[in-house]
Amino acid sequence: MVYLDNAATTFPKPRTVLGSIFRCMEEYAGNPGRAAHPMAMRASEAVFEAREEVCSFFGVSSVENVIFTKNATEALCLCIFGMLRPRGRIITTDLEHNSVRRPLEVMKKRGAAIDIVGATGDDDALIRDIERTICPDTQAIVCVHASNVCPRVLPIEKIGALCRRRGIIFIVDAAQSAGIYDIDLSKIGADAVCFPGHKGLFGPMGTGGACFKDGFDFSRLAPLLYGGTGSHSSDADVGRTAPESFEAGTLALPSIAGLCEGVRYVKKISTKAIREHDAALYRLAKNELLSLGATIYGDFGEGAVLTFNMPRVCGSDVARSLGDRGICVRAGMHCAPTAHKALGTGGDAVRISFSPMNTERDVRILIDALSKI
Repeated sequence: MVYLDNAATTFPKPRTVLGSIFRCMEEYAGNPGRAAHPMAMRASEAVFEAREEVCSFFGVSSVENVIFTKNATEALCLCIFGMLRPRGRIITTDLEHNSVRRPLEVMKKRGAAIDIVGATGDDDALIRDIERTICPDTQAIVCVHASNVCPRVLPIEKIGALCRRRGIIFIVDAAQSAGIYDIDLSKIGADAVCFPGHKGLFGPMGTGGACFKDGFDFSRLAPLLYGGTGSHSSDADVGRTAPESFEAGTLALPSIAGLCEGVRYVKKISTKAIREHDAALYRLAKNELLSLGATIYGDFGEGAVLTFNMPRVCGSDVARSLGDRGICVRAGMHCAPTAHKALGTGGDAVRISFSPMNTERDVRILIDALSKI
């Protein structure tokens, strides 16, 4: 099998990630934060270790500023519904995934106005458009860092600097960038970065989180879930104490243990090495696809994601034919219809996406199969 759907979830996972999950289940699968017996205490230590790894990865000093969720979508919902108010204006872009687009549509129905700026030009044009769009009642910018449809990477440091100058909340969707691009909250000026654990960080499915900047005032954040937190059990309200107040219910301990090792794996090989590896595969795939007459969408350099269509065959049919040959890709809108519209794909295109586990041989097998379809 050739797996080229890493933008959805990375596969295979490093052996260290698998080992940490099994070790947790076999040795210390107690309930973290719920008791003082040895199993529960060791479980709590594992969660703390994972918070430490995530903190250092995103340039944050306080482990309390990491709130674990089951994916980036839940983290974005926590931040959007918990930090923003159903009034004023919120700026976003036309490259967003539905994990941003749909919560913002809910905010719109509740009374907020949504301003969408085009992000398919260059960085300077994007910053100018954002500056022109900001008005006195703009409360936030919520945007993707790296597109899940093309290799477009937004200038989040410049956007963050603009938000700081104007006193605007900044929430970053790092679903496609965490583990590939450097994200330092102390530099980018974001209030929160929302990340999945199961993509570029090589953790298992069911992991993700929101990492908040140092000094963030958690009284500004409303919980998304309500229930048991393991503390202040006599109180009817969960409060606003990070991270416990925002992690109601039992945490996915084995998955968090796996995420911890996934972050360590990325640190060991470095994001720079990952980007260079992905770029080399992108160049090879792009050149070979063009030789077959393919249309490639989004001329933004090289990255981990490449979306294309073959002449005279719809994307979904191509993906099914590749799947029959043991080649895993994804076709359709990739949960990003506004991005497909902005890029002119027609709404049905084939996406291949790379990870450090892929090789040139994978690309050549793909090209050979495409030439026969």
